[in-house]
Amino acid sequence: MDGNDSSPLADEQTPVACVWEEWSLAAGEWLSDRPPVLWGRCLVIEGETSIGKTSYVLDHLAQQAPVLLLVPTVSQVQQIALTHAGHALSAVHGRSQPESLARTIVATYDQLGAITAALGAACADYLLVVDEIHKLYQAGSYRPKALQGILDAIDRLGQPQGFRRVIGLSATLQPDLLDFAVAQWIVVRKPQSVVRQVVIVEYKDLELWVETLLHQGWLPPDGLNVLLRTENSPVLTCSAR
Repeated sequence: MDGNDSSPLADEQTPVACVWEEWSLAAGEWLSDRPPVLWGRCLVIEGETSIGKTSYVLDHLAQQAPVLLLVPTVSQVQQIALTHAGHALSAVHGRSQPESLARTIVATYDQLGAITAALGAACADYLLVVDEIHKLYQAGSYRPKALQGILDAIDRLGQPQGFRRVIGLSATLQPDLLDFAVAQWIVVRKPQSVVRQVVIVEYKDLELWVETLLHQGWLPPDGLNVLLRTENSPVLTCSAR
């Protein structure tokens, strides 16, 4: 399927069975660089944080239709508003209640009811995007009343004052635990970046230090380089084992 389709929201009819897709990104590529074509009313996009799911929502989906992005915490709302300051968006949480709502709204889970009431019939124009949707089935992960509001919104898809489409985002999901029908499940994969780790340890006894490095498995014996400062010289010299 071509991710450069000019109408990524073309088909909102729910298929009989879930469409399962794997979407591969190249190293250095983000989801908004090559967005998938979306189908059906209820979808899931699963992928690690490194694929840029939030930017995909705000930089791509929000250009196609009005978007309400729900996140679990106030700090996440504030962080998104800060990092996407160039976007005209409304940040809504317990301590921030705008008098009017923008085309793009970022809010905590518990604000869904108030936002739905404020939008009224305009909900039918909005995409409801739920970040960390796995919290719907994790016991004790969030306030039950707020989670129930999201489940109710999924049930009302396509009805009066119901949202146009629901898209769930997550890094890890168990499909069999979701108690609602998913029309399309997209698993996004991206090559992992090389992770480098530097551990600084000071030992007066060089032999003890080398022994510790080898025992911990931080470096293989044939690749261990030791930087040694001698007592008579301020210059670091390198020796290999």
